[in-house]
Amino acid sequence: MSIRKWWFVPGVIAAVMLQIIARGDAVTDARKAIQALYDSANAAITKRDATGAFAIYSPTFIAINNKGEKHTLADMRQRLQLLSDQSKTIVGTTKIQTLTLKGNTANVRIIEHSKLIGVDPATGTDSTLVMDSTSDDIWVLTKGRWLETKSKTLTTKDTLNGRPFE
Repeated sequence: MSIRKWWFVPGVIAAVMLQIIARGDAVTDARKAIQALYDSANAAITKRDATGAFAIYSPTFIAINNKGEKHTLADMRQRLQLLSDQSKTIVGTTKIQTLTLKGNTANVRIIEHSKLIGVDPATGTDSTLVMDSTSDDIWVLTKGRWLETKSKTLTTKDTLNGRPFE
């Protein structure tokens, strides 16, 4: 084969490399943006700001727990209100473990850790509830804004005063 027939190879290789680099940047950008949203929701929960806590969710958001039960945003608001009413402090962290991007959809595996301190009504002493979970979340980029549309809890480990709790 003559050299003239291979002139386009460097251009093709360069184009493929640029696509790979651009794709990597999109994943990095999505990861940073979604992690910031998890962080802002956790900060809002600590401040007992339900509006801020739920700002990351699409109106059709659905959560599926590790038993397969589905919960709506309304269900989650009720649970947060109950936890807020019964807790002196609530602190949570969410860390992205993996993120894959396909078009405007991000599939995210997260690890969450929450610690709530409240008063045990039976004893009048402080009780500590620690909740650790792993979830697969789906986020969709709509009009330049990431919104979480679905969360499926894979594992949970909850303790109350250091003892297993369900």
